[in-house]
Amino acid sequence: MNPRHVALLGSCLLPLLVAAPACSDSASPTGPTAGDPVSPASNGDGGAPGASDGAAPSAPPALDEWVMGKPFAVSPPVHAKVSHPVKPTVLWKSTKAPRPTNAWWENLVLAEGTLPVNVLPYAIRATTEGLEVSAPKRVASANAVISAIVKDMALGATEALPPRTIGNDGPVSVDVTWQGATNKLSASLVRGMAFVTADYEKLTPRLTTQHAIVNVDGKTSGTVTGDTFEVALNDGSTWLLHASAALTFTIAGQSLVATRPFDGAVRVAKLDGPASKPILMAHRDAIPRGADLDVRVRGDRATVVYRWKTTGSGTALTFALPHHVPVLSPAPIAGVARETIKGPMRLVEGNTWTVALELPKVTWSAPRNVAPSRLAAVEEALRVDVADVAARPVRDDPYGFGKDMSRLGRLALVADELKRPELAKIVRGAMKTSLDRTLRGQNANTLLYDDVWGGIVSKNGIADFGADYGQGLYNDHHFHYGYPLYAAAAIAKEEPEWAALRSAELMDLARDIANPSKDDPYFTAFRVFDWYDGHSWAAGLTPFGDSRNQESTSEAVHAWYALALLGVATKNPDLTNVGRVLLAHEIRSTQTYWHITSASTVYPPEYAEKKIVGILWGFKVDHSTFFGANPAFIHGIQMLPFTPMTEELLSPAWVREAYPVLARTMAPDTSDAWKGFVYAEHAILEKDRAWDELAAIPRQNLDDGESRTNALYWVATRP
Repeated sequence: MNPRHVALLGSCLLPLLVAAPACSDSASPTGPTAGDPVSPASNGDGGAPGASDGAAPSAPPALDEWVMGKPFAVSPPVHAKVSHPVKPTVLWKSTKAPRPTNAWWENLVLAEGTLPVNVLPYAIRATTEGLEVSAPKRVASANAVISAIVKDMALGATEALPPRTIGNDGPVSVDVTWQGATNKLSASLVRGMAFVTADYEKLTPRLTTQHAIVNVDGKTSGTVTGDTFEVALNDGSTWLLHASAALTFTIAGQSLVATRPFDGAVRVAKLDGPASKPILMAHRDAIPRGADLDVRVRGDRATVVYRWKTTGSGTALTFALPHHVPVLSPAPIAGVARETIKGPMRLVEGNTWTVALELPKVTWSAPRNVAPSRLAAVEEALRVDVADVAARPVRDDPYGFGKDMSRLGRLALVADELKRPELAKIVRGAMKTSLDRTLRGQNANTLLYDDVWGGIVSKNGIADFGADYGQGLYNDHHFHYGYPLYAAAAIAKEEPEWAALRSAELMDLARDIANPSKDDPYFTAFRVFDWYDGHSWAAGLTPFGDSRNQESTSEAVHAWYALALLGVATKNPDLTNVGRVLLAHEIRSTQTYWHITSASTVYPPEYAEKKIVGILWGFKVDHSTFFGANPAFIHGIQMLPFTPMTEELLSPAWVREAYPVLARTMAPDTSDAWKGFVYAEHAILEKDRAWDELAAIPRQNLDDGESRTNALYWVATRP
């Protein structure tokens, strides 16, 4: 959820951010020079203290290989403590903080816990009667694609079920359990699972559907006995039903009812044509329970290995999403696909997946110098913008404050590149004054550590959930905190001693959005990032019928870029490498699910011609934003802020297709603030025209997170 753009608006703390030495008094710059890419960082003894997260590597780390596993830090947060007024419901199995707040499965524990979650390819609802399963059909229009969710199959029991709880969450899974004194129903919800599995203990299985059962193995009534059945429904679908031991079912209209209590697994899977049945049959006894991750970085490449955890016998069978397929080993099985809200999913055989990623270059500046013919204009804009720094007010809400600081960060880095240290010093001085005040809790709307959920929230946000764009309910934290982390990196590049002084406060923000390990006792692991979908989720503790959502992909990218840069500036390979790995995933998924080219097969043609997604939900794709449907809003919110990383995000191939649609459909009354982003996009295609367009916008009319300096710099560094 992202309703915030209505107007578019030298100490012993050192080891927390700086790898070594533990208590350095050095004040020398630590990052690479402007424009230089990050050098591969070895794991060594750098980063923060901590232990492994339990995902055992398959081999010892190679020389100069970084392995994800330990938390950034395990020390108590330094921000003042507060207890959140919203408490976890009885649906949570564990009462211990920290808890996930933005997970794909969050609907299972919010409100009554009966709203659907998208396990992919199945939609799942957990109710008092069991597990409802849907293979959603896509319904497309010019402005939206939605998932039509119906009760295709429900796994329940003839007996009344005990209360349910949610727990045992992992990187790609969560368990639902109905636990009684003598009986139990449970299910491991695993992303990409080919079968939906319910585990029964001393309960009599009952399967129901909202459709009529046409036949079971050709029989229209009576009983059927065995361990595997083919169930035809009157909506035209056919489902494979498998039990871990032989059962007798009575066919009764819209139900299949077992004749006795059962201890074992009952599994259902939708058949995707005749070719899918032998594949499913071959894997019907391998039940996925989750996955461990092994994430490694060496140079500019990363590997993410998913080790599927299974029970039963045989090899795991899982579905892969479109963004997985080009970089996935083993390759998917040919000839079988399932259409979903995220495009065609393909079956993969294997107990491990290996995803190979090229990591973005993390640099302070553009990969080319300012064009000589534009240099004087950029320098003049910088001089004027810096002269205005002292008079420009700084906002107090986390998002507005972050944008203000990040704007200054860009000014400082451009000043570095143009060799104007006296201007850079002024900007860094202003940033330090404001950041010190906010990070130390000396502002009115202070940041606080919430010990109920385990995260950093604003004072106003936790007092009024409508304030600070839902920040108190954990909405958009990666957007909010990525900005000040970027500003901190811009300071630390030249003044690492300041980063040492503010190390603990900055680490609280980094841990809030990107803590990489469950061994951190204070912050949940990867609060917003989804290791299966490959991108982040917003929405926080607010339940939605369409499940999680994300609007501003570019601000998510900015958060991971900021994390990586802060690691570079402070010589912390953990921050740098976590940031780079998340960057690679976020950019790949953005370019797959938000940026639509003529080569894309993700969305139906009637929607795909829009060329861009505004909001991606778990069960819906919107060509809109939370604050309006002007195409300038939809494009702009997927681009701001413009930084050197934007070059990795906005591919010229996509812009060549998308920009003409934007230019043709943009509302005539579009504000200058939004036009600034439109013209910056135009610069990818026609830099000279875009220069004139941006130069015509009065500097005070640009977005509050943008400056004339940065806008002109962007155009002046286009190839």
